Amino acid sequence: MADPTLASLVPTRTRTRNAVLVVAGICLLLAAAFSPRVLRPTFADGNSGGTLSVAAGDRTIVTIVQGGTNAWPWATITGAVAPPGTHVVGMWVTSGPGSPLDDTFPPASSGPETTWQDLLAPSGVAIAANTPPQRVTRSHDATAVVVWQVDDCTALRDAADSRDDPRGTPFLRWRTIIGTSTTSGTWVEHTPLGDSALDLLHETGVCP
Repeated sequence: MADPTLASLVPTRTRTRNAVLVVAGICLLLAAAFSPRVLRPTFADGNSGGTLSVAAGDRTIVTIVQGGTNAWPWATITGAVAPPGTHVVGMWVTSGPGSPLDDTFPPASSGPETTWQDLLAPSGVAIAANTPPQRVTRSHDATAVVVWQVDDCTALRDAADSRDDPRGTPFLRWRTIIGTSTTSGTWVEHTPLGDSALDLLHETGVCP
């Protein structure tokens, strides 16, 4: 037989107590859902390493950015942002340290017949397994490779002239854990809008 003395110590469940617990749980979920790391995941917050190259043979810009991600608990990189006057030809995301790009960064520019495939061939990054969508987690070391093709030099220059924050230039597209879509920025010199890209496009004859 149960000891009535012990039974009296067990807290009684009430509708009010249950409702309070439910509300508290919902508040915790909402707080997590509206935290910046959930709503606005980032990649290499403007403090990353990287390189940018131009392949004159097919009028493309190749950028490689290495850095850490900031997403809670995870988010999905779905693609790259194309500035006016360009479109994205390809993108790859390699995860973890020891990227195959560590010792094979392409030169800033090369011969007039060079294509983006020629620039990236030594690294071996252009494989289907690395193509977005790619899920990444908080503090996840990663390398992003983006290839843009230049369609309209005037539109690209105009967009560069009107750029705002040089460390917040739109770069990657994301899908958050709660299903919303957003973009994150990077240093402008990692994108076609930077002075480095514009100078190389001029030097190689892509944008006279």
